[in-house]
Amino acid sequence: ARPRIGGGRRDEAFRAARIACGYAVATLGTAGLVVLVGGRWMFPAFSRDAAVVSLALSVVPVLALAQPFLATGTVLAEALRGAGLTARALGVSAIGAFAVRLSCTYFFALRLGLGLVGVWIGSTVDWVARTALLIAVGLWLARREPGPSRISQASKLESERT
Repeated sequence: ARPRIGGGRRDEAFRAARIACGYAVATLGTAGLVVLVGGRWMFPAFSRDAAVVSLALSVVPVLALAQPFLATGTVLAEALRGAGLTARALGVSAIGAFAVRLSCTYFFALRLGLGLVGVWIGSTVDWVARTALLIAVGLWLARREPGPSRISQASKLESERT
């Protein structure tokens, strides 16, 4: 059987992805805020070394900022995979990991000397870029692909290539 978005019900599939993104953003956003507010009390449970706790606390603002992008990017990539468009999701992941994350992490952590905070900034820039690319792919599919048959054809072509 050929993969089809929402069993042929495109509007429902796109709606489900939006709802899943909302739940994921709410969940990870809340987790980020909990760590942002409570990190100074939580981290000592994992290490009594003041330097380790201080280092962990230094990345918390970036961690909290990254959560909505991490949530949205993960849900949208999995939605593409579920629609049988794995190659497109893989392409976005590859661009994020190899072009964005490596270069930004190198720049922020080593060139600017931000260390671990720079690593987290590089990772966050990657998630922002992936999320933007995945939204662009989703918008392209919503506008360009008039019906489930075109998406099924794209899925079939991708599966034949692999």
